[in-house]
Amino acid sequence: MSLALLVPAALVALAALAIPLLIHLVRRPEQTAIDFAALRWMSERRRPRRRLRLDDLLLLALRLLLLAALALLLAQPVLDGRRNRADAWIVVVPGVDLPAARAALADVEGEWRWLAPDFPRVEDGPADPPPAVASLLRELDARLAAQAALHVVVPHEIAGLDGERIRLRREVEWHVAAATPVGDGATPADEPVLRVAVRHAPEQTAALRYLRAAFAAMNVHAPASVAIDEQPLDMPFDASTDVLVWLGAPLSTAAAGWTARGGRTLVVDSADAEGRIIARDVDGHAFVRERRFERGALIALTRPLDAAVLPLLHETTFPEHLNEWLRGPQAAPDRADADAVRPGIGAVASSPPRTALDAPFAVFIALLFFVERLLATRRRERAA
Repeated sequence: MSLALLVPAALVALAALAIPLLIHLVRRPEQTAIDFAALRWMSERRRPRRRLRLDDLLLLALRLLLLAALALLLAQPVLDGRRNRADAWIVVVPGVDLPAARAALADVEGEWRWLAPDFPRVEDGPADPPPAVASLLRELDARLAAQAALHVVVPHEIAGLDGERIRLRREVEWHVAAATPVGDGATPADEPVLRVAVRHAPEQTAALRYLRAAFAAMNVHAPASVAIDEQPLDMPFDASTDVLVWLGAPLSTAAAGWTARGGRTLVVDSADAEGRIIARDVDGHAFVRERRFERGALIALTRPLDAAVLPLLHETTFPEHLNEWLRGPQAAPDRADADAVRPGIGAVASSPPRTALDAPFAVFIALLFFVERLLATRRRERAA
């Protein structure tokens, strides 16, 4: 770490150091003239010589130091937080099998840290999964000295990425290791299941066939990704339902209220649909609209589920489109294969983390002023 000044031009205030010097030089000690007889034998032509003399050197030094400290305070001193040592760092993404990683990098010397907020030592215990791997890597790259070597140990699949490719200032040794084995009561995270409640009128048999085929295709692509509860219109649906598909009649009061409170509902053959357009046919005509409420959303197909008026039903992409309509906007993917996201070089050097020193300097100046006043008071008392 090193001291830096945000406003170095303020050091011009150091010119004020001349003020106490001038005061000490031009100050005349108080002298009292005493006549005595022997003076008459001294010639008036001989006058005592005068020379520059500094008195009270400790008081003068304190005043000079006080002004210098004030000038530094005006220059806004900060402590550069970047590490000046060029040690190697070995950072481990939480979730990696730590004993296996240590064995694989047994010949690498360096500090072992978790890739987690504040970069704790691995000896302090396992860290929580990092919220943003890419962001933490960039932060660590900015903190370390430019000459420091960086080794990163990651699992085969990395989460916590963002939309920008990872670029750092240094070449990174990228080590892909095995993940922590699942055991001792640990279970892998379940895949999110979309719970769909389908409520239909008796005359919607043909439309149901298209929906069943589309849901079956979704579950083939991602097994058990969609759970279907298919019932007549008058049957209630569970509060844990993610999406309601309503076929054959205007929404009931209960269904409309559930949608407004945060539900997502798909209605079919709604000619008076409103909201933003989310799908058009080959002729450019809108056939799917989304109307958003304060919390929920209503997706409306302006045509019935009939291949004669909606040819999309016969296309292999229909299950994919239906999945997008039901799930709504998805967040950008933040997970990728470790080998595909190796950091590159070319990041612009960012400003290192800094700690403002205004408060410590203010306390130091106040202490200097107190000592200066104490010495000045004692000097006047001695003169009196």
